[in-house]
Amino acid sequence: MSAVINAQPLPGLFIPVALLALLAFSPSAGVEKNKPTSTRTLTSTPTETPTVTPTDSLNVFETPSTPTEDPRLVFISDPVEGSVVAGAVTLDGKTAVAGFSRYEIEFAYSSNPTDTWFLITRSEQPVTEGTLATWDTSSLTDGDYLLRLRVYYTDGSLREILVKGIKVRNYTPTQTLVPSPTPKSAPTRAPTATVTLIPSPQPTPTPLPLNSTGLSPSQVWNSLGRGAIVTVVLFLIFGWLIRMRNRRI
Repeated sequence: MSAVINAQPLPGLFIPVALLALLAFSPSAGVEKNKPTSTRTLTSTPTETPTVTPTDSLNVFETPSTPTEDPRLVFISDPVEGSVVAGAVTLDGKTAVAGFSRYEIEFAYSSNPTDTWFLITRSEQPVTEGTLATWDTSSLTDGDYLLRLRVYYTDGSLREILVKGIKVRNYTPTQTLVPSPTPKSAPTRAPTATVTLIPSPQPTPTPLPLNSTGLSPSQVWNSLGRGAIVTVVLFLIFGWLIRMRNRRI
């Protein structure tokens, strides 16, 4: 009874034994054993890290977009600040904008402490870069003035443009700037030769012979002394004679 039991295979060991037999006799198993195994070497490829350049928050795009014109832009194009005007002056500019209601142009003296303005024109017709008004300056005193353009909108707001330093010259002659001549460089002078003058010997003057008729100072004094002595002697003689005469009388 016990021999029968040992001859029967156990169900749990049959499947692993069959798998081992298949693997042992499989042709691919031998090939795999003899096949040399290759070892892969992992090569790291360096990658470039992009450089991030900070950009202005307003310029998001590489090519800046064309700025959109302000739909409420108004201006005076002529005359500009510092212009010299006289007589009838044409005022050019632009008032044709979105929401336009009317515009006014006024002038004032350059020194305007009381904020007093004089109306030139008022219009409800928008102007697209053309003549806004004509300003007659013939009755004004020569001086500096201010121009003011005010554009009113349908929403009740307004924009103001101020042009300073308008020079009205109806009677005062205007200065004409004459360009100053460009100084010319002085020509280079050639060196002047130095001339040394050697004085020539002067002839020695020959003294003239003495004048035989001339008198020396000593001779003059001797003559004067002799004359004085003779005069004194004569006076004494005449005095003595007069005295003797008087005694006889």
